[in-house]
Parts: sequence; structure tokens; C-alpha cells
Amino acid sequence: MYWGPVPALILLLIHPIIYWRVGDLQLVFSFVVGLYIVECLLALVIWESFFSDLPKYILCLSILLLGLASPVNFILNSYKGARIYEASITGGQFFLMSGFVLALTALKQPVSRWRLAFAGTLWALAIGTRFILALPVGLMVLMVTSWMLWLNHWSLKKNSKLIFLSLPIAFGFVCLGWYNWARFGSITESGLFYQLPGAINLQKHYSELINPIYILQNLYNYFLYPFSVRFQFPYIYAEYGNTKAIFSSYHLPVIYSAQAITGLLYTVPFIVFSLIPVERFFNSFIRKKTVTDLSLNSGEQINLNWVTLTLSGACLAVFGFLLSFFWIAMRYLEDVMPLLIMLSIIGFWQGFQALSQKPIGKRLYAVLGVILANASILMSTLVALSVNNARFEIIHLFSFTR
Repeated sequence: MYWGPVPALILLLIHPIIYWRVGDLQLVFSFVVGLYIVECLLALVIWESFFSDLPKYILCLSILLLGLASPVNFILNSYKGARIYEASITGGQFFLMSGFVLALTALKQPVSRWRLAFAGTLWALAIGTRFILALPVGLMVLMVTSWMLWLNHWSLKKNSKLIFLSLPIAFGFVCLGWYNWARFGSITESGLFYQLPGAINLQKHYSELINPIYILQNLYNYFLYPFSVRFQFPYIYAEYGNTKAIFSSYHLPVIYSAQAITGLLYTVPFIVFSLIPVERFFNSFIRKKTVTDLSLNSGEQINLNWVTLTLSGACLAVFGFLLSFFWIAMRYLEDVMPLLIMLSIIGFWQGFQALSQKPIGKRLYAVLGVILANASILMSTLVALSVNNARFEIIHLFSFTR
């Protein structure tokens, strides 16, 4: 489930034209930088469309948070495993979010067929980089389709431009099927089965790899599992996740495993703001009010509710898979964090905007946001540094021997 062929194909294209070695290490750094630029562009589009009246320092703080929230600095700092894991995850997110930004700009009137085609191509590359991204990509395609159908009064005839979005994705699936067949003799075998031999021989437990029984345990590990404190820099250390059932009412399969992890509520407490756009949407829905007109205003604005609903659905789609997976790893959080942190930033902006007529409440809310953002950056950085504790121990060893 980690490895699609796209990163290897990128290396294959690069190697003939350069004279030095480029590998997964360089891909990870390039994908992380590219993802940060794309997220900033998305934030700027949303800001200019809906929140341009807010103080600029809120935008600057949000852009800083986009680049430093866990686990991206953990991924850049990881040295224990093969970089192919990080290349697949960060590459998939780069293509996924790039496709989303292009799809948004394509939906401005008149709808751009070439931007739709480019978005579809990027989403096909996302799936070819990280197979589980077929879930959020499918959700995003569905949302783009529904938006265009709504704008054209549900007329299929008037939405022929959707072909430009769907054809690259369909072609990508055909290529993936051929690739899997060429490697393993089956279009549906991604290679996961052959990655599983180990101390427990996981191939015998193939049917248990994805199981709803892991959901509660994974929720605890991903959101609430605490860090440890030591009197040695960086002071905050990630520990191996809890592999014993947190409730006696169920028993975890023997294959359940966890790497070093610290719960998101400790490393990125800013994510509490992600509840605001969700609450605002459902509050409007329950009260039977019109959420927000799905049309574009003056051909320039994007619909904020559509954006938040798409980001929320895509986040839940991929997180649902991770929560039912037998293995816990901090790097997996990057499969959802670009979506989740963007939702959190939108929620923070919405809350500040809602308090515009309450000066004291607005100031207190801003202070809370600044505190949580800075705490997120600090905790994310310290936890990432703790992964390299062996390096710090060597430094301390030399200091004691002098």
C-alpha cells in the first residue's frame, strides 16, 4: 500500500539528464517543498475570496503553520527507515492537493476544460503514487461533478467538459492495472502481499490487515497518545504507540503494531479549529437554512461551504482507512494532515470573522489562535527532533568523555 510506480518513473526521467545521483531523499524534499507552495496557494485563494478583510497577521501565521505542523518536519527529519515510505506519502499529497487547487480554478466561469484535464492528470498521479488516495480522489471528483451539474441545472449534455476530468483518471487506472499485472500477474495486486513476510509472517494474517476492531485503538494512538518528558534536549520525546487494548471489552489481533507516535492533540492542538466549519455546515443543515449558494459570485468567488465539505469528506475518506489499518506510524498522518490543517485554518478564520462585532471576544479568540499555532509549531518541531535521539546521545557521550 505504500509504493506506487510514479516516484520511480520520475527518477527514471531525471537520471539520463543529470550527472549525480538522485534518489528518494531528494524526492521527499522536493515533494514537501512543492506541497507547501500548493497549500499556500490554496490558502491565498480562499483568503482573497472570503477573508481578505481580516488582519494580515492571521494569514501570515496560517502560512507559517502550513509548513511546520507535524508530521511534515518529522518526515524531513526521519532517518531510521527507507525513504521510499516518505516519498510515496508526500508525493501523493503533492499531486492530490495540486489537483484540488487546479479543479477550483477550473470551475470559475467559464469552466476551463484544460485545467480540468490537468487536475485529472494530477489526481491520477496521486493514485499512482499512493494507492489509498483513490478514496479522497473519488470524493473530490464526485464533488466537482455535482458542482458542475448544479451550475448547469443537472443537464448531462451541458457538462461534456467533465470528460476532460475523467479521462486522465481512467487512463491512470488502466496503466496501474497493467503495471500490477506486469509485476504480479494480477491487476488488483499492488504488491502489499509480498511486502508482508516478517517475524510474524503477516501473510498468514492477510485478512486481518484491515479490520474495524482497530478503530478505537487507532483513534487513541493518533489523537491522544501522550509524549514522554526527559531532562535532555529536545525534552519532548515520541514513544512507541500503545499496542494493548485500551478497553477490556475487545482484544486486538496479534499483528497489531505501532511505531513512535504522539497524539495530534499534543503535537498540533490547532486542529481543534477544524470543528468550526463542520459545525457551521451541520448547524445550517439542521436548521433547514440554505447553506451557501453553490454558484460562483461574479465568476471569481469559490463556494466556501463546497470547499470545506470537499476537504472534510476527503479527510474522512483516507482517515477511515488509516483507522482500520493494523499498523500505526506517524508518517501516515501526512496522508490526512494537509487536508486537516487547511480545514483548521479555514475554521480559525471563520471564527475570527464571526466575532468581528465583538472586539473583546475577537481579541481573546486571536490570542487563543496564536497560542495554539505557536504551541503546534513548537511541539511538532520538538517531537520531530526526538526521532534523532541517537544523534543527541552521541553528542552527550562526547561531552562526558572530554
